[in-house]
Amino acid sequence: MISSFICWATKSRVSHVFFVYWDKDWDADFVLDVIETGFRIIPLAKYETINRIVEIVEPQVPIDIGVKEIALNYLGTPYSFKGLLGVGIVQLGRWLKRKWSNPLHTSETLFCSQCAVLALQSSGYPKSSGLVPEDCTPQDVLDFLKD
Repeated sequence: MISSFICWATKSRVSHVFFVYWDKDWDADFVLDVIETGFRIIPLAKYETINRIVEIVEPQVPIDIGVKEIALNYLGTPYSFKGLLGVGIVQLGRWLKRKWSNPLHTSETLFCSQCAVLALQSSGYPKSSGLVPEDCTPQDVLDFLKD
């Protein structure tokens, strides 16, 4: 339900962004993502059984440092329902050809695309400094990585 709303409100084909990483200890792929219950880790095999994956994009440069930093700093952080609503305000500004910042962002919570941008920026990913973590949609992140 929330996924359909996000796609509709952002005119996107994706409603979520996550990281897949290889865990040496478990010898398996895992997903780091932010969902309604917060920032979590889940085995990719299980993730694939409960989610429809639209596309997996391999970053052009390594982002391991940023993913590790974000995991260490944010695992267990609650989901930002207010921040997501604020992205709706940012999106409304885009529709009206205005540049509005997310007025409902807080530093104590996260949503998925915000987490992804923070990881890209922490990794020094080229041109990621131009992204505003609390204003980005999942489609913004996908478009950025595919550019």
